[in-house]
Amino acid sequence: MGLNVIRSARSAWVIGAMLIAAPVAVAQEEKGPKEPPTPEKIAEWKKDAEARALFQSKSQLELQLVGNYKVISKDRDTLSTKEYWGEVRMKDSTGAEVKYPVQLRTRGHYRLANRNCSFVPLRLDFKKGEVKGTVFDGHDKLKLVTHCQSNARYDEYMIREWLAYEVHNLITPRSHRARLAKVTYVDSATGNPIETRNGVFLEHEDDVAKRMEGEVIEIRRALFDDVDHDQIMEVATWQAFVGGTDWSLAALHNIRLVRQPNGNLLPIAYDLDFTGLVGTHYATPDPRLGIRSVKERLYRGPCKEPEAMAKYLQPYREKKDAILALYKDTPGLDGRYRTDTQNWLNQWFKMLDNPRELKWMFVENCKVVPGV
Repeated sequence: MGLNVIRSARSAWVIGAMLIAAPVAVAQEEKGPKEPPTPEKIAEWKKDAEARALFQSKSQLELQLVGNYKVISKDRDTLSTKEYWGEVRMKDSTGAEVKYPVQLRTRGHYRLANRNCSFVPLRLDFKKGEVKGTVFDGHDKLKLVTHCQSNARYDEYMIREWLAYEVHNLITPRSHRARLAKVTYVDSATGNPIETRNGVFLEHEDDVAKRMEGEVIEIRRALFDDVDHDQIMEVATWQAFVGGTDWSLAALHNIRLVRQPNGNLLPIAYDLDFTGLVGTHYATPDPRLGIRSVKERLYRGPCKEPEAMAKYLQPYREKKDAILALYKDTPGLDGRYRTDTQNWLNQWFKMLDNPRELKWMFVENCKVVPGV
């Protein structure tokens, strides 16, 4: 059934045209299928999404986030939709303090489960009218990747993960944007600061889809042949570059699908803390993949000869210097990580000029493992 749905999705903006033909479906006949948005409306959505103020600057955003974290941190149900009162406090361009009401929610799976993190990941729910004209203009639901544990190592992990998104932005605009933040968490009961930590605001998937002139759609069990060829090649190449194996197109695991008006399906990748590039100590590959470390790059298909990979590898050649500069110049990185990561990235760049290594990576060692 999954593939039938996928193929139906290619022929219409909204699935449901079959209902019109049913004699008993009088209401559906009168209403008809939903009309796809006009090219003008799609262009308007794209322009608005691209202009989000939050992602127009590379500087670290500083704010206070007020909430009852003793209560919030106990909400570990991955299906919870409970919201908690909160408030964002910031300085405006004149240096005056401004306050925005916000509802706070816990989110995620791994970081909530079994208390893997002492500090929960959060989602901030704004009312758009109350943040109009601010750095949060246009946002109503915004993911905040938090520090997980209260120590310097996890604080650096936030910088590393933000940098990984920055690298992906260099490679392609069809990627999530992110903004590094320095967040002071304030206890609403006492008014006292709890701690100040790095965090990452992640672009909402709906805005990514709008920039790609489409909408997010939930379709599982998709195969490589069911989605846009160039886009799945971009995603798969990117995952090999960053040492990412924790993703699945069929299961929509760390992957979202964007459907364009013509039915074209575009996968996009997110959630990078289990990649070799970020290099968290807890990142381990699935044993079924046959590698021991996320630092062992594994290309998970579609398997292609080096000649067919050329167009997907070219952006890495073009952006080599800019990518390496990020790991040379960005403050807050441990010296050993900085050096090791530049060396690890250079292994990839050297491979690009070695036909034998390209053959090994993308053909001989290419591994498509269903269910992983």
